[in-house]
Amino acid sequence: MELEEVGNRLVPFIRTKLQDPNATIENVARGPGHAGFSYFFDTISDGLRTSYFLRLPPPGVKHEGTADVMRQVAAIRTLQGTNVPHAPILWASADEDWFGVPYFVQPRLDGDTLKDEWPLQFSDAQLRAMARDAMTALAGIHKVDPANAPYLGQFWGYEFDVTRWDRFYERAAEPELLALQPRVKQLLLENIPHDARIAVYHGDFQWSNLLYSRKAELLAVIDWPGRSARFYKMRKFNKALLSTYLASRSAEEGTNFSAAVPGWKQYLTAKDLMGTTKAPQQSLTITTLQ
Repeated sequence: MELEEVGNRLVPFIRTKLQDPNATIENVARGPGHAGFSYFFDTISDGLRTSYFLRLPPPGVKHEGTADVMRQVAAIRTLQGTNVPHAPILWASADEDWFGVPYFVQPRLDGDTLKDEWPLQFSDAQLRAMARDAMTALAGIHKVDPANAPYLGQFWGYEFDVTRWDRFYERAAEPELLALQPRVKQLLLENIPHDARIAVYHGDFQWSNLLYSRKAELLAVIDWPGRSARFYKMRKFNKALLSTYLASRSAEEGTNFSAAVPGWKQYLTAKDLMGTTKAPQQSLTITTLQ
């Protein structure tokens, strides 16, 4: 959708939502993100300027997977009342009258993700605190009651979230960096728990989906993937998934990263997965997410 058309559609929309027939729209611009089309815009209402973020699915596609913005709405709304930083959903609907497609609107937050040279403004102490806040937010997401998000559907099974990576592994540009993949996959499939609670997870939790302020504060977890924001059985297996990441680091880096996570008493490093220290099966069995 061209910016001019977005702006024209926003005028009656925002006047209705703000109940202000004189509200105006300014500074309509394209936004970032990979889970649909996004736009920034400002409104002037009663003399006050407010900035917003609008998300739309791509035009002409079936509204499922990453194009199902209502899944993102459902996931974000489960965070109400939690300590997980997020931008609240102000308006959302599957009704296509306003924009020709489903939509949601959030307040625009004054921050950015850790990309390009933007992180260079922060000190080492700030970056460490930012990493700790990120992992605390991740744990907070996993504590969300799935009953708050019936729209997300049912748990898909552990096997899916392990084997879905096979196609990426097969097409890896640098397969030597994934030398541990077969072993990690085997360990994950061999240690699937059968008695675990169900929770919600993000599906693409990484630095480019974490919005920080210029004061190094975590403002929001953003860009929830429509297909991946769903139920997940949590407990021992979640630690194993993070350990897949840690396995690509040195033992020292893995230890420091894990130790920064509040409430984690044990963790796996590359050495654990390679069998040079304690047995991986034992680690996967006794480790729990606090």
